[in-house]
Amino acid sequence: MPVAREPESGTSVKTSLTLIVIGGVAVGTVAAFVVPWQWLPDAHLWRGATTPWISTARRSDIEAFAEVRRYLGWANYALVLLALGWCALTRAGSRLMSWLPGPWPVRTALGAVSITLATTLISLPIAWWQHTRALHVGLSTQSATAWFRDLALSWLIDAATTALILVLVVGFARRWPRRWPLPIAACVAAATLALSMAYPLLIEPLFNRFTPLPQGPLRSAITKLAERQGVRIREVLVADASRRTTALNAYVSGIGGTRRVVLYDTLVSDLPPDQAQVVVAHELAHARNHDVAWGTALGAVGSIIGVGVLGLLLSRRGLLARGGANAAGDPRVVPLVIFLIAAGSFAVSPVQNVVSRAMEARADVESLQATSDFEGFRRMQAALCDKSWCDPAPPALAQFWFGSHPTTQERIGLANDLEGK
Repeated sequence: MPVAREPESGTSVKTSLTLIVIGGVAVGTVAAFVVPWQWLPDAHLWRGATTPWISTARRSDIEAFAEVRRYLGWANYALVLLALGWCALTRAGSRLMSWLPGPWPVRTALGAVSITLATTLISLPIAWWQHTRALHVGLSTQSATAWFRDLALSWLIDAATTALILVLVVGFARRWPRRWPLPIAACVAAATLALSMAYPLLIEPLFNRFTPLPQGPLRSAITKLAERQGVRIREVLVADASRRTTALNAYVSGIGGTRRVVLYDTLVSDLPPDQAQVVVAHELAHARNHDVAWGTALGAVGSIIGVGVLGLLLSRRGLLARGGANAAGDPRVVPLVIFLIAAGSFAVSPVQNVVSRAMEARADVESLQATSDFEGFRRMQAALCDKSWCDPAPPALAQFWFGSHPTTQERIGLANDLEGK
């Protein structure tokens, strides 16, 4: 086994720029062919639509709840980024790393675990406030014990993932000081693909129990829908989401042999069968278009750009010096890398979400084409919004930056447009 070298200053700018160019070309190519940029068959814009199935008083309550939730979410983002920035760009981070014992892999992992724990604790008051508000309106059904268990479990997963990434970054930077972004890019892209495939088997069961959808009218209708849409599905599962929330939801996860359609038990029990079929048709459209696989592929090639940008930033001695690190192979770089990853994820959210909205809109269109149930679709969208306490028409900036789905108002407008054609 090669002996690790001591950290050297400077990351190859050429290597980083090469990764950015390669990743940019790959993202552009994949996005051009798989993202449905024209969301409607013959139009780009939708007529606005109201939701008459939600009373004016009820809608006012929902909008007020969603507005506070939105501001709390923004405040949480700001607090975490400010805390990470303070830790990364001052000597606070290097002092933390100097207190940690052990050789560099241990110090690196402990630093990642410590910082993720700190950000979780910083977020805790706002997260708890959000939970108590959800309990008050009946959106959440979780006890405090169950809620803290989920929080701790999420932190453990985040801490382990972050620690592994940081150990690889520091380790490769020590071994190949000027070319470390190349193996890191390969590892991150491969891990993105592997995690998407393994997620239904490794992560989802930690938070929910899944049972096959029992035989009955809904399962028979799903089988017919799948045949009509030309989708081969191995499993339709029901998640016990009611022990956590009253919201209605369904999703597709996994790739290849792990792909499955999952319905919340709240959706199965609370939505009329015709509306539940419209939801399932939407999820089958995702499966038919391989949206999870293509979204994962975009994430994998996009991570190559991210690693290139990270390498470029870590080649700047001044930036490293602000946090007290000598090079990318110095464990004291851990706070800076975590901050840059968090800031980068926040910055690219609009790009990720516009792709997601395009795929969701296409699935809506294909759902309507498969069922021809425009009234059921509109009522279903109103029910989803009502049960989830989501703002049917959020502010443009919030939707642009954080909206992974078209708004309820837009989706009902889409149905109106298609029905009128």
